[in-house]
Amino acid sequence: MPISRLYDTPATAESAATALTTAGFRVEIVHVVAAPVTAAAIVEYGIAPAPAAHYAARIAAGAGLLVVDAPMYTGATATAIMEQAHPVEPGLSDITYHPLPRNRAAPLSSALNLPVLSANPTPLSSYFKWTILSADQKPKAKLAKKIAPLSSLIKMPTLSGNPAPLSSWLKWKLFWGGPTPLSTKIGMTVLLDDAAPLSKRAGMGVLKSNPAPLSSMLGLPVLIKHR
Repeated sequence: MPISRLYDTPATAESAATALTTAGFRVEIVHVVAAPVTAAAIVEYGIAPAPAAHYAARIAAGAGLLVVDAPMYTGATATAIMEQAHPVEPGLSDITYHPLPRNRAAPLSSALNLPVLSANPTPLSSYFKWTILSADQKPKAKLAKKIAPLSSLIKMPTLSGNPAPLSSWLKWKLFWGGPTPLSTKIGMTVLLDDAAPLSKRAGMGVLKSNPAPLSSMLGLPVLIKHR
């Protein structure tokens, strides 16, 4: 959230701003406001309208304003650094420092003080230093030149060089090594060699020899008889 302090001169505000950036706060989130400036411009830094109007009058009289968009969990550190520069009393007993919605298109990024996506077309890729898919973008990452990056990463030949790379990698036999690889593997004869292999293995007659094999096995009469 934005934290503001008023100083007697812009030079003192600049000194406090330097202390913030030296402590690790990014330059783009530290703002020194000096004359000439309007209340509306100060509101853009996240200051409420009433304090902004008061600040504008004080700045016109020679004061300097420092505003920092302190990221989450850094507010106490920023406040301590700003207080070391001896700010002056703002002159408003009811002054508040609640942030205003400064970026309605990206409220979460604004609340967390994160740069919006438009500042970097590929923020995730840039963060992880990944190459991007489109050469039209111009972040720090560069377009991959390898046509098969995954295969190169795991040191596998590309698909065009081997029609069955997975089988070759796992040392499996190809399916076209035989018309019935599964039956061959478990020692079963193929269906075309025997018209009823399951019935034969179970010791049951095939259906064409007995139209009601289950009824015959259980000794039950069939529903119809030959006329």
